[in-house]
Amino acid sequence: MNKSYEEICDFYEERGNSENFTKELKDDFNGNNVGHHDFEKIVFSS
Repeated sequence: MNKSYEEICDFYEERGNSENFTKELKDDFNGNNVGHHDFEKIVFSS
């Protein structure tokens, strides 16, 4: 794997943004104590 420093930083920044988006989405649905699979069932069953 020959990635530049900038490509590696961009990858981890995107990953962090994705994780933060998921966390914020779960917070909006009061899903703090709900497992990932249960959360998907709740969100997509509406």
